[in-house]
Amino acid sequence: MVTDHIRSVLFSIGDGIYPDRTGRGYVIRRLIRRATLFGRKLNFKEPFLYKLVDKVIEIYKARYPELQRNAAAITKTILVEEELFLKTLELGLEKIESLVQKTKAGGKTIFSGADAFLLYGTYGFPAEMTEEIVAEQGLDFDKKGFQEELEKDRQFSRESWKVNKVSLMTGLNVDKTEFLGYSSVSGKGNITHLFYNSPKSSNSLSQVDSKLQSSTPAGTGSYDSKQVSSLKEGQAGAIVLNKTPFYPEGGGQVGDIGFLRQGKNVFKVFDTQKENDSIIHFGEVLSGEFIVSQELEAEVEITRRERLKFHHSGTHLLNGALRTLLGDHVLQKGSIVSPEYLRFDFSHPSSLTSEEIRQIESWVNESIRKNFPVETKELSIEDAKKLGPLQPLEKIR
Repeated sequence: MVTDHIRSVLFSIGDGIYPDRTGRGYVIRRLIRRATLFGRKLNFKEPFLYKLVDKVIEIYKARYPELQRNAAAITKTILVEEELFLKTLELGLEKIESLVQKTKAGGKTIFSGADAFLLYGTYGFPAEMTEEIVAEQGLDFDKKGFQEELEKDRQFSRESWKVNKVSLMTGLNVDKTEFLGYSSVSGKGNITHLFYNSPKSSNSLSQVDSKLQSSTPAGTGSYDSKQVSSLKEGQAGAIVLNKTPFYPEGGGQVGDIGFLRQGKNVFKVFDTQKENDSIIHFGEVLSGEFIVSQELEAEVEITRRERLKFHHSGTHLLNGALRTLLGDHVLQKGSIVSPEYLRFDFSHPSSLTSEEIRQIESWVNESIRKNFPVETKELSIEDAKKLGPLQPLEKIR
């Protein structure tokens, strides 16, 4: 089973299909996690799948030379996925054992969809993997119930967290959040502020001079946000930390998602925004309780961040191509950088011809193939001016 899975994963990543929460990428993530779980039965407690990459490539390199060219990226991707899952695997297995015992103690023979979704959302257990585990315990699996919970979660994400940019922090004296994400996708930080997101009502006790409202069409509801001292399981809200690796939405790039954890206390981050100097993590408590001053482990969803990095770099490459091939009059006017795509708005007096588009594509692809080293620097506006920025300086923050 491990051999089949690692071969499928390796070829898929080699073709540009990376582990993700949805679509084809979720199939890859599921295969890695099933193989990791099976490895645990073989007494592998540390990442081991990534060590098999070179052996598989050795077998197939003559027929598929591109695998050898992409070996480093494939190995890193698999290692990161293994490490991510192993962080929660032990806790997840403990939880599934307690849920199985609870189900049996209640005289039931079907493992509920709600419990399966808890394992999926909190510990990263794919439904198929949970189904296999509970089957070994003699229980059937409620597939329909799981799908219903999954759809509720998607609806919650679509409606409640498509927030507008009304300031959540108005009137509050909030200290600056230190951003750790340039060098890491995980780190520790202490809670400085908590906000509870409750259905809007006329007698709200909101202490914040703003409303966190859904930007979806009428009928999807709106919410009052109030500062609180704790957030408990099942509650939606926002957490502000003194330090975080989560990148907030800005400069056209969407905010990070992931988890904030302390032991069995788990907060799922659906969106990250910045207000003044504070970075705000919007989401829901999946288990446990969070209180002000608590130290948390912040974990950005790595694969999504990697895809954002690709598209972020892509905007710079495209900008360079446009200015090189069309002229220095080209200026960036806006962009959207998401995991799925990027959009780049720029100034130019006429539509691009088919030949110009071909040349731009060729310039960008050739630059990618050259694999230039990337250097990140934080500069003052004065120093940035000396480098000759490729966008209006009012855009630089």
